Amino acid sequence: MKPLNIVLAICVYAISIAVAAVDAAASASDNDNNGKKKMKIALMTASLPWTFGPYQSQMHKLSLLLSESKDGDEIEYDIYWLTFADPIPKGVYKTYAELQPYVRTVVRPPVGFPIDHITFLGQQDNGQMSASKFNKLQKEYGFDCLLTLMDITKMVPDEPFNMPVLAWVPLHSESVRRTVVDYWVLRHYHGIAGLAPSGAKAIEDAVGKEIEIGSNVPGGLPTNSDTTRALTALTGTGQVDFIPHIFDRKALLASADVGLKMLKDRSVAEADAKLTRSPLINRGQESTLEAGHPHSLFGEERKDDFVILLQGGNYDSEDRKGWDTSLQAFMRFYNSLDDPSGIHLHIHSMESYLIAADHHLDKDAPASTMPVGSIHQLILHEYGLPRDMYTIDIARHAPEVIAAYKKRADVCLHPSKVEGFGMNVIECQAVGTPVITTNYTAMGDYTKLGRSVSYRQMIRTPAAIYDMALPDMIGIADALGEMYEEHLAMKKGDKAALLRRENEVAQFNEWIDTTCSPDVVGEKFKSLLLRTYVEFSDRMKGKQSLFSGQPPTAGAYKISSGYHATIADWDNPWTLLAPEGLKILNPQELNKVAWMQLLQQGGKTPSMVLVIPTKYEDGTDVPLMNSENDIHEDLPIMVRTFMVTAFQGRMSRLKSIAASAVQNTQMPNRLPDGLAIVDRKEDTGSHYFSKFQNSEL
Repeated sequence: MKPLNIVLAICVYAISIAVAAVDAAASASDNDNNGKKKMKIALMTASLPWTFGPYQSQMHKLSLLLSESKDGDEIEYDIYWLTFADPIPKGVYKTYAELQPYVRTVVRPPVGFPIDHITFLGQQDNGQMSASKFNKLQKEYGFDCLLTLMDITKMVPDEPFNMPVLAWVPLHSESVRRTVVDYWVLRHYHGIAGLAPSGAKAIEDAVGKEIEIGSNVPGGLPTNSDTTRALTALTGTGQVDFIPHIFDRKALLASADVGLKMLKDRSVAEADAKLTRSPLINRGQESTLEAGHPHSLFGEERKDDFVILLQGGNYDSEDRKGWDTSLQAFMRFYNSLDDPSGIHLHIHSMESYLIAADHHLDKDAPASTMPVGSIHQLILHEYGLPRDMYTIDIARHAPEVIAAYKKRADVCLHPSKVEGFGMNVIECQAVGTPVITTNYTAMGDYTKLGRSVSYRQMIRTPAAIYDMALPDMIGIADALGEMYEEHLAMKKGDKAALLRRENEVAQFNEWIDTTCSPDVVGEKFKSLLLRTYVEFSDRMKGKQSLFSGQPPTAGAYKISSGYHATIADWDNPWTLLAPEGLKILNPQELNKVAWMQLLQQGGKTPSMVLVIPTKYEDGTDVPLMNSENDIHEDLPIMVRTFMVTAFQGRMSRLKSIAASAVQNTQMPNRLPDGLAIVDRKEDTGSHYFSKFQNSEL
């Protein structure tokens, strides 16, 4: 290990360069001398802009908004695109022609799809995403900021970002708990756009407040010291806004009308072929989707039928979209009717092998490719639903056809177990169709036309990365009954029912036009990006101020000990996994070293685990490994707290957390000798119980 003063000098120098780079970027103007600052922004999501998925679609819409420079804008953005699912070789691709040789199996962009404003960036690998990985990409490609749209749990917060980073977050839970890794990921971002009001509030409650690491710690730092203030600036506060996905309601309505007009005299497959200018593909299309067939959902014969649309992804083993609950609720509603002859269930589900088709030139998946989600037809067959009472459609369609499905429906049934946003919920209401959802997170926020049903309880499973709500099957069936009564009343010309629906639709239209329109979302993002730059600069200046003096002598770690580890719910970046009888001989020096290990960058692998060489009181060394080739139970190690929060959801034994941390680290760092000893006099025989849970060792 380098002497502490040399490491300190390197850190101060690196920080000063970073701050200078930020200031230089902020003052740079474009070549036209129009007074606007030119910034390179990298947009990162799962795949390429034209492939299946709401995140790709929304990020592409945002890219168009950011690339348009208006008179009042302070910054002009050059758009770069990063993916974490497409194996694109390292390089810069300015056109699709340059990119195409490396994505030969990926479907081509639709005719007229706008991508001329985007520069595509390739990566060396598409493995685990981490802050350190994006720092390296930033250094290689020179972009000035990064904006991500993905599930936040995919990011590993192994080091501070060295550029302004903004997250567009689909929060899947009601709160952000300090005991989960999401908290640490969000704290690393400088700006956060919550996709739903409840999500933005939950994030604000978690990371929108200042924290004072090192103050009020026994033997720690004075509350008003320069070091404490610098630490507070270093941790920063996330700049949090509510920014929803982008909707052009009028364009969506026009798209639905185009689709409905086509489906009156064409089959769905024929409409797809014409709209996408592609060959005709008919994969298991049912008679209800054939133009001119007596059973067609789009013909005059069935215009008064009560059509219930179930539309969404069906590609996960946990059934997050609640297909099972929806089918049970439908059957309860169906069986409650004296005459269900005018009822029809229309299922349009995106299967796992259909998503894979994006990367296989849209070919049908081979027979060996198995689905992952619910097998709808088997379930309904077992429930005894007559075959002519439902349609199952698992094909991909043109946007106009998908919008037509929504507008033709009388109600969209979407009671998911969890939603970070719920595109389907908004789009159905945007074309005037009410929805039935679960009153949980974004679904509760966005159900304005229809019913949002309270959930029964929370579902918590060891395999899930977040809690889910259990939809209320009986409540959903009752809501279907209410919507059916409204449908019948309106078909009979009930003026009160018709006026009520008209007012509800008008209120929703006003809300979506003033909240989710392209202009509104674009301006919100431009404003938040400016504040994100400021937050990043403030944190960098706090870091520079912190290390222009002496490293902090407190606040780097908290202690977890005992046979079952103490639950980590603190803001300190390190957690010391401590055996019984541990004595830290120089806690001030240990804090200094831990802070320096945390904040070293410059291309080195970030420190994730620190091994503290330790002796017993008799002078013998504590072994590194035990007889089972695991990290020795008597050896104290310091682990990044975000790693502990990731492990403690799956295990409780301290030695298991320690072993998992070491196994997930390429090379644990060894600290200097002489920092700790273990007193074995308090050995209880079988295992150890800690008396250090709430104090600094």
